[in-house]
Amino acid sequence: MSPFRGIERWFEDLWQGAVFGLARAALGLVTAKRRLTFRKDLRARLPLDYPRRAILMDVGSPQEWVRTHECAKEPETVAWMESELRPGDVFYDVGANTGAYSLVGASLVGAEGRVFSFEPGAATYACLVRNVQCNGMSQVVPMPIALSDRTGVVTMHGRLEAEGFVASFEADEDCQTDQPSLCFRLDDLIAQMSLPVPGLLKMDTDQTEDLILAGAPQTLANPLLRSILVEVDTGSERCAGIHAVLCDAGFELASNHPHGTKGVANRIYRRSSRDESRMTEVS
Repeated sequence: MSPFRGIERWFEDLWQGAVFGLARAALGLVTAKRRLTFRKDLRARLPLDYPRRAILMDVGSPQEWVRTHECAKEPETVAWMESELRPGDVFYDVGANTGAYSLVGASLVGAEGRVFSFEPGAATYACLVRNVQCNGMSQVVPMPIALSDRTGVVTMHGRLEAEGFVASFEADEDCQTDQPSLCFRLDDLIAQMSLPVPGLLKMDTDQTEDLILAGAPQTLANPLLRSILVEVDTGSERCAGIHAVLCDAGFELASNHPHGTKGVANRIYRRSSRDESRMTEVS
């Protein structure tokens, strides 16, 4: 990567922010009906930074524009998907946000595969659906559902951050809105809706990954699930708990990919060869 790429990205962000700022100011000078029309016309379909396939993102805000650079942000996630996903596979993207990795996954599993994209945040889910539709990827199933260790209706607490709207179970001083949401244990959801078990599972849910795993013992035990990528805070007790649960379920830590200086990392787990051999003998 060019040593000047960071500066180039900074200027791109500054320019995009200025354009949206001018547009926002102009909208304040016209009638409400014309503002709605103008806002719709301002949306653009921009390419995702994935070189192997032409994938478009429906963009209407600076936060949505940031998501067009997801592949450069997490190259290890893309490399994991490219090495592990096969045509016809089932991929679960938990915490899909606006769907960048879901769309990459859909391009890899093909029309015969399935991608289930879990995004409970209402505003972000709407953008996810637009991105799926503008690429005509009917193999992607957007799911406005939160996953956790219980099944029922929960309250999600939302806040606006630099990279979009983030919803979580825990409220803090930055929360701006509350949103009721359907919540499922993953085992319950698969059983009740007769969903296929994933071959690959990706989780990035802002500190609820341990709760998701607590609600998925049967899914973790299923030999069809080959590999898991999970975002963790490496200095937290949750990280140690996640590692223990996955090891107990027959997975091994394959690689660790730190992000920045805050202790956040993507960890890739693969089902151990010993566990696969044991399951083959049992079957």
